[in-house]
Amino acid sequence: MADYYAPPPGPPPRRPVPLVTWVIIGALAVAVAVLATLLATRDTGGSGGRVPRLGSTNVTGFDVPKKLSHTAVEQFITSRLNATNVVCNGGRDFALKADGAKFTCTAAGGKRFTITITDAESGHYVVS
Repeated sequence: MADYYAPPPGPPPRRPVPLVTWVIIGALAVAVAVLATLLATRDTGGSGGRVPRLGSTNVTGFDVPKKLSHTAVEQFITSRLNATNVVCNGGRDFALKADGAKFTCTAAGGKRFTITITDAESGHYVVS
């Protein structure tokens, strides 16, 4: 009679990764995504939509100065004070550094307006 040998054993079967491991990995991924979204969209002391302006960002750890949009002020003066050809701050955005800071706007007919920053943090101003 012929001798028959069993084939050599193969590698052990791979154990599947437990479901708990996948749940933990998924939860960590969601937590990182939520944290990144919160950091990217946090309020940095904006104006609440009352005064259009460019905001400040601190993505890199360096504060970028807040600026008041000259075009927003020009549009405000044009629509509310019936002025035409308004140019504010020489056509440049105004850096919001301190309360009480001022810049001027000119309009057709020699009209001049003084803009006074009442709250540099929020970007509020008055026109006189």
